[in-house]
Amino acid sequence: MKSKFYASLAASVVLLSVVGCASAPSAPAPVATTVTYFASYPNYSSIEQLAQRADLVIRGTMLSSRVESRDDSYTSDTDDPAANPGGTAKPEPLVYTVYTFQITDCYKGCDALGATVDVKQLGGIVNNVTYSSSQVPFTANKKYILFLATYDSSPADLLNPVQAAYAGDPDSSGAYGSIDPDNTWEITLGQLNTLFGK
Repeated sequence: MKSKFYASLAASVVLLSVVGCASAPSAPAPVATTVTYFASYPNYSSIEQLAQRADLVIRGTMLSSRVESRDDSYTSDTDDPAANPGGTAKPEPLVYTVYTFQITDCYKGCDALGATVDVKQLGGIVNNVTYSSSQVPFTANKKYILFLATYDSSPADLLNPVQAAYAGDPDSSGAYGSIDPDNTWEITLGQLNTLFGK
């Protein structure tokens, strides 16, 4: 009889241990952190100056976006210390959100309608870390007019995030307004045609 009691007590202790493990608090979630990027951009005095400086000007639909880490630092191809006083650049990858646009209208820098162009902006979320910067809030399946700088081995950039992105559909007055509320510039279809000889 005594041995049955101890066996029952031992079984109860094991059961309590299992129940205790099941109700233990879970490990805390990783703490989200934010890294803020500060970037300076050239400022333009007019739409005409913006148009002249841009390599590529399109009206296009934003299809998709992805976040990637890129090292776009310039590496000199010379060992001459006078021409390259800083020496070899240390890799410094930055986080970008890269948006893919399908080109509806091309005003400058391309010929093929329906082609796509990738446009990068600083910032995005990687491994629970938010990399924050001034970004144009592009929305999938919406049209935009973009003034871009292009590169051989990197996605294009907006000339600046305030002055270089406009709604791709006109308002009731026929004007394409800026995406950034701090920019009061508007563009009309006639102005686009005049600027780019269309």
